[in-house]
Amino acid sequence: MADESNIQSFEEAQQSYGDVFDPEKYMQSYYGEMLKTENCLFKPWTDVLDEPHYDAVHASRFKMRNMKFCIENVLTAMKGPLKVLDIGTGPFCGNLMYMSSFDNVTSIVCSDFLESCRNYIHKILSSKPSDKTNGQFDWSKFNERFYGDANSTLIDSFRNKCKAVKHVDISNLESGLKEVSDLGPYDVITSEWTFSDGTRDRVEYEALLGKCNTMLNIGGSLILSDVLEENFAVTSFEEDGKRMRCVNVSEEWIRGAIERQGFAIEQTILFFNREQDSGYFDGLGELIVWATKLK
Repeated sequence: MADESNIQSFEEAQQSYGDVFDPEKYMQSYYGEMLKTENCLFKPWTDVLDEPHYDAVHASRFKMRNMKFCIENVLTAMKGPLKVLDIGTGPFCGNLMYMSSFDNVTSIVCSDFLESCRNYIHKILSSKPSDKTNGQFDWSKFNERFYGDANSTLIDSFRNKCKAVKHVDISNLESGLKEVSDLGPYDVITSEWTFSDGTRDRVEYEALLGKCNTMLNIGGSLILSDVLEENFAVTSFEEDGKRMRCVNVSEEWIRGAIERQGFAIEQTILFFNREQDSGYFDGLGELIVWATKLK
C-alpha cells in the first residue's frame, strides 16, 4: 500500500503532476520496455488475468492489446466520415495512430491537461516523414512491432488526420472542455486511464460521462478504459514520488453510470486482475467499455 503521508490532495497533485511529469521518460519506462519483450503481438485477450509477477509494463501491454481489439470492433461497425476526440491523450498516440489508418476516420482531435504532453504530440506531428525516431521515442520501431506497420504509414496517416491538440481539464466541466467541445460534435470519443485520475469523486466522474454524451452525435461511440478499484497513482516516476488519490470505481458502478448518462453498452472487456501494488498505482482490475449514444 502507498504511504498515506505521501498522498497529495487533488489540487496539490495537479500542480506537481505538471511540474515533474516527463513525457519522454514515461514513454521509455512503459512502452520502450515493451519493445524488449518477446511476446508482444496483439491478440484479443478477454479473460481476467492473474499475473504473479505483474508490473506496469504488463498493464500497458494488456491494455493496448485489448484497446486495439475494441477499436477494430467500433470502427468496423461505424460508417464514415468519423470525427474522433481523445480525452487525456498524454504522450502515447499509438492507438490514435492505429485509428487513423481506417479509411472512415477523417479527423482526430487530441487533448491533454499538461502542456508538456501537448508539446510532445506537436513534435510528432511536425517531424519530417523521413525522421523515423522524431528526435524522441522510436515510433516507427514501435508501430512495426505492435501494429505490423513496416513502412511508417501510421505516423504519416496520424499527421494527416490529427487536426488539433487542445488543452482539457476534466475536473472543470464548465470551462475545462470548452476547447474540445467547440470543435464538436464527434462520432467517437476515446479515453484511457484518465477519468478516475482527473476527477475528484464519482459525482464528477459521472458528470464527465454526461458531458461526453453531449459532445457526441446520436449513435456515436464512447470507448472508455479505466482502472477498477484504484486508490492512488503516482504524479512522478521517482521511487519516492508523490501520489494522488483516484476515484475508486467498480465495474458495476461504471456500467451503471454510463447507462444513466444515455448510453447503451455494446462491449466490455475485463483484462487483468491482481492483488499486489505495482508501485505506480493500485487497483484490482481494468475495464474497457464500448458504448453508443442513445439520446
